[in-house]
Amino acid sequence: MVPPIDTQALDGTAVHLPDGRQPTLLVLGFTRKSGDGVRAWGKTLTHEPWNMHAATVYELAFLGEVPKPFRGLVLRSIRKQVSANGQTHFLPLYTSAQPWKTIASAKSDDDVYLLLLDASGAVRWRGHGPYSTTLDAEVNRQVASLGAQ
Repeated sequence: MVPPIDTQALDGTAVHLPDGRQPTLLVLGFTRKSGDGVRAWGKTLTHEPWNMHAATVYELAFLGEVPKPFRGLVLRSIRKQVSANGQTHFLPLYTSAQPWKTIASAKSDDDVYLLLLDASGAVRWRGHGPYSTTLDAEVNRQVASLGAQ
């Protein structure tokens, strides 16, 4: 199970996960270096045909280690890099990333990690790496598989 998320997306929408309604695909980045990879995945996944029906997609950025006086600056920088549509799917979190690193089985903080959760928040599939058509096909297969259960 993942820790509950109660936050606001970049566009101000309240987000509470798990929501108990449908599966969720989380794209996690733990460092600034992983940000480009997270955004590349997010651009693709938020336009996948299944994302409105079979699973919801969120990109997560962990800002808990950013000193509080600089968080607004970091958030503004992120907001400039994320499209208006993408802001609905982008969640800044101000908690420790460590539990998430454990859940994602993270080996390198600079990698991008994918977690597919069922409606209750249980992890059903893990993946990691930069965007590729091969890994995208695997994500699609896993989402379809979870939707069929």
